[in-house]
Amino acid sequence: MVAAPDDPSTADAGRVMLRRWGPPGLLVAAIAWAVAAMGATSARDLLLVLLLVVAARVGMPRGGITPVRLLVPLAALGIWLVGAGPLRSGVELSSVRAPVLLLIVVLAASTVAGLDREQRDWTLRGVIVVASTQAVLAVIEAGVQLAAAGWATAPRADALLGNPNALGVLLVATAVLTARELAARHSRPLLAVLVVHGVALLATGSRLALVLGMVVLVWTLARRGQWREAVGCALWMLAAGGLVLSRTLGAPPERMLLWGQALKQIARHPWAGRGTTPVLFDIGPTEALPTTHAHNEVLQLAVEYGGIGLALVALTLWAAVTSAPRPARYDAWVVVAGASLLASGLTDFGLRITAIALTAAVVGSVALLAPGRGLSHDAADVADAADAQAMAGPRLTTSTWKRPTPFPRPRRSTSG
Repeated sequence: MVAAPDDPSTADAGRVMLRRWGPPGLLVAAIAWAVAAMGATSARDLLLVLLLVVAARVGMPRGGITPVRLLVPLAALGIWLVGAGPLRSGVELSSVRAPVLLLIVVLAASTVAGLDREQRDWTLRGVIVVASTQAVLAVIEAGVQLAAAGWATAPRADALLGNPNALGVLLVATAVLTARELAARHSRPLLAVLVVHGVALLATGSRLALVLGMVVLVWTLARRGQWREAVGCALWMLAAGGLVLSRTLGAPPERMLLWGQALKQIARHPWAGRGTTPVLFDIGPTEALPTTHAHNEVLQLAVEYGGIGLALVALTLWAAVTSAPRPARYDAWVVVAGASLLASGLTDFGLRITAIALTAAVVGSVALLAPGRGLSHDAADVADAADAQAMAGPRLTTSTWKRPTPFPRPRRSTSG
């Protein structure tokens, strides 16, 4: 016997699976597209990532009300970003980028807040897969660069992300997440993924990422180090330190010059900033490409949005941290991964890259927010019923089974 074609259990199970794995799948898809589309810095890619994150949030069960102490500074920050951006400098990509990134970050964090522990682990593994693909491409790209230019010049691989520094920071974060998986269960494929991450990180040549990688390695060895791991980590740190020194010695202090120019612009417009219209920083003749970003996110926010905008950002972050439901126990691996992504704003413009901002929002929310309920109780009951029905076998319905006709009772004789 087979189940009826119109058996609702199959449709219910499909809807539950879509409702459960759709939002984390859409988050991973948004990160994958942002990484593969040169960081999703163009207007088209920024809009597509926003639509994917909106779809992920819409697919979540309706959550609780946002605390007023978070909603008020968040609304004030959004109004200030719009007022000091598009309304002041005109509707351009440079003026709408910050408000759109703020919306993406808020929606992503709100989506992660509703995911349960299993959904969050699945999302983090998806991020590892996305970064591992970029790591393989970076290793291949570095090999091509070395074959063409020789060993005299260190490679600067950026894979599909389009920025070696952003790729390096992303690889540091996902290497930490991979080490987390490896600590939970020893697996040779995971160890191979970690090795590829290390080679790709060297291929980026990013000084910030290499320094972050060395700091994370020291922390990991102090946490759970063995002599075999220590030897491999020491060799990697020697190679990373050599690359950092080769790129630093003899190079002009370009970052310091940029920060000095940014401080001068902040002094001219201390409260409201100079606006979001791109202006090149004049740092004199150097080998660096001309840039409109101070390569420090705090300074850049103060340059564009002034002290008021910077204060609103700090107030919003404080309200978010203090009002969010905290987990019973923080996962140190995920916290370090999220901090590594946020560190990209110290000496570069990584947080203005959609791929880094979105990944930082997802990983940071997993690290700082308590797991949600996932499915609602009604949906969970439907899922449990569907699983029980599948284990019990096909369900008999009126279309496949009919009650048999009982035998007729003998008629009692009334004669005699």
